Amino acid sequence: MIGDIITIVHNPLVQLYMVYFETIVGSGAEMYELPEEVKDKLKLYFPPTLLERVRYGSSHHTSTENTAMTDCTDIYFPAGNGIVKLLKNNQIFTRVPDSKSPCSYLYWGKLHWLIHELYHTLQCVEEGGRPNYATRWFGELPVATIEKLITSPRTVSMNKIHDSMFMEERAESYADEVLYERLCNCTMVDNECQ
Repeated sequence: MIGDIITIVHNPLVQLYMVYFETIVGSGAEMYELPEEVKDKLKLYFPPTLLERVRYGSSHHTSTENTAMTDCTDIYFPAGNGIVKLLKNNQIFTRVPDSKSPCSYLYWGKLHWLIHELYHTLQCVEEGGRPNYATRWFGELPVATIEKLITSPRTVSMNKIHDSMFMEERAESYADEVLYERLCNCTMVDNECQ
């Protein structure tokens, strides 16, 4: 607790992060628990105690319409993107009717996105909580920015910087691993589940 206070006091970005989530992103967001079926299907890939604490909702204040924002155990999806409705109606694991594919999830992209964001909740726990998680995230940001400015100065964008951060790459990799190799029980070859 004392370490958290010291981290917050000495890092204005962490202060800004916390205020931003508390007063803007989370403002007016109705939050929900993960459905039991979702927790049951994902308990092999995430600690069940963590899945019990995760809340999700939608916000009009995420950075882009295609970017969710995770604040430790609170996941905010962009308002109107459909994933909150799929989760509330317990439809995220819906399969394509009559498909022979082992990876025939109708809402594959949304399911992948959920797993990616859930990995951020795990990262937060592994980092030791909210202040440490924010400190690590903001610590990676300058490195990713400089890397993208050097390697692709003409096409650099906020999304490319965000996606090249180690924490983001790891979340994306874990979502691929869980969805393809574990839930679908396949290997990806030329973007096809084999």
